[in-house]
Amino acid sequence: MRKLLGNLKLMAKIGILIPIIAVFLGSMSMISYFSSSNELEKSIEEEQASTMNEMASASEQLAKLATNLQEESGKFKV
Repeated sequence: MRKLLGNLKLMAKIGILIPIIAVFLGSMSMISYFSSSNELEKSIEEEQASTMNEMASASEQLAKLATNLQEESGKFKV
């Protein structure tokens, strides 16, 4: 690094290095953001699927109970 920027003054060196560091940090931030975004989206989809399965199961159980109650009430009619 010393040979590459050796002849430049300190302000010129800083002027060159800051944009390089900013681009690096910006690209790393974007990569991290997109990765986290994808993971969050997958997690939400899995949670929704789980909730929907639970709701469907509960609905089926309620339908069976309602059918059983109708059958039982029909047996006791006079």
